[in-house]
Amino acid sequence: MANDGLVVRVGDTVRRPRGATSTTVLALLEHLEAEGFPAPIHDGVDELGRDVFAWVPGEVAVSDDDVWADTDDRLIEVAGLLRRYHECVASFEPPGDAVWSPELADPQGGPIVCHNDVCRENVVFGDAGNLTLLDFDFAAPGRPVWDVAFAAAYWVPLTYPESGDDVLRRLRLFADAYGWTHATALADAIVETRRCGGRFVRARARLGRQAFAESWRRRGGDAGEQVRLDWFEANRERFAAALS
Repeated sequence: MANDGLVVRVGDTVRRPRGATSTTVLALLEHLEAEGFPAPIHDGVDELGRDVFAWVPGEVAVSDDDVWADTDDRLIEVAGLLRRYHECVASFEPPGDAVWSPELADPQGGPIVCHNDVCRENVVFGDAGNLTLLDFDFAAPGRPVWDVAFAAAYWVPLTYPESGDDVLRRLRLFADAYGWTHATALADAIVETRRCGGRFVRARARLGRQAFAESWRRRGGDAGEQVRLDWFEANRERFAAALS
């Protein structure tokens, strides 16, 4: 969606167009490979100037019909993957000329490089319980809680107007599986990442990006987004209580 269909598979490789952040992201991926973290492995540049990565076999939940990804076990696995990423990335020292995407970045900055897009489409479930994290296009320095909030919203999921007891139970389950213990900080970050995500989709829609324009229309435009933001704000205390 974010790459307008320009990321393609060629045999046992994936080809991705290079952009302003590519060199920085490759430095991050090299660090993760050295740490043994499961992320895309770079394999040079092709004749069209695209970055080449090894294909990662496995299953990815790309639609609402992929209900196999909705179980508690999957939720726990993703939380563990995010925790492992944060542990591995903690020792990464970005190059002095690092260029990061600002679009989903934590406005407060922070001590690690957050992934910022641990959504269903970006986690590959392989054999024997192996998970791989994809697509570091939106990575940027931030606080771990920013990443936890984004990922929890995608995988619980936290969506208007669903706010029943099972949603709150799964939110707590995700936080516990990650090892997050600061309830109020996470509840606040959930609301703020929701605002950030809405701004991101709106900005890309206004630039004429078709997939985002369609998504913004389905959400009801500015008015629909405000309803969702109001819902998240109204549920801030319920999120915190569930996490306490």
